[in-house]
This record gives sequence, structure tokens and C-alpha cells, in this order.
Amino acid sequence: MTSCETIVFGLDPGVGRFGCVGMHNKKVLSYATFKSKGKPYTSMPNFLRVTQLAHQVVAWMKAQTNGYKYVTIVIETPIYNKNAKAFELQWRLFQQVLTFAQHMMAPNEILEVSNGTVKKAMTGSGRAEKIDMVCASVFDGPEFEKDDAEALADAQGVALCWYDAKGYDPNNKTQACYPGPVVMGEM
Repeated sequence: MTSCETIVFGLDPGVGRFGCVGMHNKKVLSYATFKSKGKPYTSMPNFLRVTQLAHQVVAWMKAQTNGYKYVTIVIETPIYNKNAKAFELQWRLFQQVLTFAQHMMAPNEILEVSNGTVKKAMTGSGRAEKIDMVCASVFDGPEFEKDDAEALADAQGVALCWYDAKGYDPNNKTQACYPGPVVMGEM
């Protein structure tokens, strides 16, 4: 498996907004945010809302995979932030996306990364603020809503974690197509 043949999806599973970025050779190819608040979601039970959101995310990823031999999914692990209900929903969403992806896409690699690892990949510091993440991303511009830019910047950082774990540098000519082993598990 080489980075030249791989599309890497970075996923930031927020319950309000789910950020998704597709990257190839450390370049953003495609992106999307999925919202699960407001109409028509306000009247839906939580399990249905989570299932529908997970299905939309995986369908979007599947549509982006044409022409790539390998698919890698990197997803940020939910963290408990003093709101038990939101954490439970985020964890269900995390599990649903991985389950749907395994059945619909059969990815070659799935990695989980922590929040600090994502921040370090984007900014060099594991304690960066949201604004630092957005400024370091390609989503820092007036065309992006603040919440979308934050979700997408996180998703870009999540995808970059795969390249960092592989030691891939697109500017290194001898590493133009870094061959890396298939690794499953948590970083």
C-alpha cells in the first residue's frame, strides 16, 4: 500500500456538526460537514438521528473513493467533556460510522487518534485552541461558517495524523510514494 494509491479520510465526529476531509498526498481533495441539529432533526429520536448522520457520512466517503486502490479512515476518538448525554451520542455516532464503513466500503485501514494528537499534527502543539487549528488549515476564509471551519480543520488534522504516523513527506523526492504497512488500531 502506498500513499500514491491511498485516499485518507479524516473524520471529526461531532454531534452538532460532523467534519469530513478526503486527502491524497497531504492535499485536501474534498470536504463536507454534516449537521444534525435543526429541522428535520429536532423531532427525531436520538438513535435515528445518529444512524441517519452516520449513513450520510459513509455514503459521502464512498462517493469519493473512485480511482483509489486503498482507503484509510482516521477518526478522532470522542472525549468526555462533562456532558454525559452529548458524549453518549458522540460515542454512538463514532461506532455507527465505523460499522457502516466496514460494511459499505471495506477500508484497508482504520485508525483512531486522540484530540491532542490531532492538534499537534495541525499546529505543532497538543494544546492548541480552535482558532489556531482553523488558521493552520485550508478552511480559514470568509466562505466558511465558523462552526464548519472548526469541524473541517479538526478533520484535516485527523487525516494528517496518518501521514505523520507513516513518516510521509510530500516534498521529499525519494519518498514520493511512501510504502507503508497496513496498521489497525489506536495511535
